[in-house]
Amino acid sequence: MVGQEQGAAGNQPPPLRRRGQTLLETLVSLGLLSLLMMLMFAVYRMGANAWMKGDAQVSLIQDLRVVTERLARELERSAYESATLDPGPNTGTALAFMSSWDEATQRYDYDPAVGSPVWHKYLVCYYDAPAREVRWLEVPLATPTSTAVPLPGLAGYRAGGRVMASQVDRCDFLLSEGLLETRLETSRKRYGSDVPEKLQLEGAAFFRN
Repeated sequence: MVGQEQGAAGNQPPPLRRRGQTLLETLVSLGLLSLLMMLMFAVYRMGANAWMKGDAQVSLIQDLRVVTERLARELERSAYESATLDPGPNTGTALAFMSSWDEATQRYDYDPAVGSPVWHKYLVCYYDAPAREVRWLEVPLATPTSTAVPLPGLAGYRAGGRVMASQVDRCDFLLSEGLLETRLETSRKRYGSDVPEKLQLEGAAFFRN
């Protein structure tokens, strides 16, 4: 019995030796891990740049649309005969036209007896090149009138007013046959890039009267 047990024990295979990781395998693993991390960072950076670029363009579009949409809304209730440009006659960087909005009643004024709006003020939209801003100015009339006439001396009203858009590189108004065309250019630097994002926007609006 003892001999059989010794024989059985002698037939058992020797225990496996644990082999440690070599230096070469360690270096290869670290290299693969570094490559994977670099690829992940590159994908993340590309996605982040695309997101920031899209966000910057959306912001620029929103600023410029404030100008074009406000002009379109007001021009629909104005008269072509009251429009004037500076320096003019058909193109300029400043625009003025009449508005029938009555601040006292908070509504657009209309005289049914003569079938015409009653004009209460001039609206002036101009480009301040040194400040890179598009501004909005209101010039009340001393006496409301039903006659639409251009604002005299428009060049003297290019000061003050409310800022409608900033960081604007160019603003041009083109006026012809009841149609106003607006061309705007803007640029703005975004985070992570030395090259500014640029955008152009064109708009058109018609005078109803």
